[in-house]
Amino acid sequence: MPGGQSKKIGVDRLNKYVGCECPVCKKNFQPEDDVVVCPVCGAPHHRSCYQQNGGCALESQHALGKEWQPPQQQQQTPPPGAFCPVCGAPVAPGSQYCHSCGSLLGAAPQEEQRPPQQPGWGNPQQNGQNPNPQQGQTPPWTDPQNGPWAGHSGGYQQQNGPWNGQTGPQQGPWNGGQPGGGPWNGPNQAPPFGYGQYNPFGGINMNEEIDGISAKEYAAMVGPSAPYYLARFKAMASNRRSVTWNWGAFFFNFLYFFYRKMYAVGILLAALFVASMLPAFLYTYEYLVELMASGAAISFPLPQIVTPHMEQLVMLQSMMRMLWFVVMCLCGLWANKLYFSAAKNTIQQLRQDNRCQDVGFYIHSLALRGGVSKGVVLGVIGLLFLAYMIISYCIGMMVLG
Repeated sequence: MPGGQSKKIGVDRLNKYVGCECPVCKKNFQPEDDVVVCPVCGAPHHRSCYQQNGGCALESQHALGKEWQPPQQQQQTPPPGAFCPVCGAPVAPGSQYCHSCGSLLGAAPQEEQRPPQQPGWGNPQQNGQNPNPQQGQTPPWTDPQNGPWAGHSGGYQQQNGPWNGQTGPQQGPWNGGQPGGGPWNGPNQAPPFGYGQYNPFGGINMNEEIDGISAKEYAAMVGPSAPYYLARFKAMASNRRSVTWNWGAFFFNFLYFFYRKMYAVGILLAALFVASMLPAFLYTYEYLVELMASGAAISFPLPQIVTPHMEQLVMLQSMMRMLWFVVMCLCGLWANKLYFSAAKNTIQQLRQDNRCQDVGFYIHSLALRGGVSKGVVLGVIGLLFLAYMIISYCIGMMVLG
């Protein structure tokens, strides 16, 4: 047989040829294809094509000493306003990797490459306004083949995600340090901090359902710190842990809830915080009144003035501080549970929106309704400072008046 006997390759090595073109039939190789390679130049062929052609289709290049090289995959850069197909975080134009979860961008299937949606999940004008699926249909947010996260089933799944443990070129940003494979592409150069095979979601499969909702929907909803929350959502959904501790909620309490867009809880806690400070303001007012009435000169240190009512205010202030510490502990214990419930309710609401039948709109909506809000946190801090200044001014005017 011209070109020598062909050599059959195993499944592991076949992965590097998936998507490449057979030089005989010009069709791309699929994972289930029977592929052989030329022992001279290494060009892959379908077994039937190799036998039909009577040998390697590139035999004319053998005399030149040329070897077959896989085509270089062109990286697509996200357009302005694009979102990561894995976690839903906004990405800057020209980025190759998501700054939030590290996923390889531009690898998500294009809209025109997906098969047409089944009836009931298409245009609301064509299929009516009923957002519920018909029997036997798969909604776009849960379909692993055609949904918004098609081809991204998890960190260690073969050929399914940006961290698939493979060492070939263009397999992911952390592919074992092989040349041409990612940002650490020097010879024998491993990623920093030992991230040889890194799963950004703590080992949770992105197609796995947590309380009826896929992990990838939660990841798009949560945005930053998705690995932290997904692990705790899964533990709470499986009843392994009804409550988990959250240090951010403990220290920042109502600011944490504003940061995570749980505004109702944030407003309630902020009101409790202001109420806990009222005894201190009343004590300051009464002290200044007594100070002005005594005619004592204002100097530092301030003279000690104690009245029975002021002693009661001091005791009430101590009780309010103890009560607020209890509130801080409750925030630390129940913040993750409340966030889990809020994320689940938001996702279920978006699923009922006809506009979310469009996959791009659904991902965009998850990112907008979820994620974090730094601007609101800064605004709340500014309002509290302004309220403090106004109260202090009013106390001063009341004492002097």
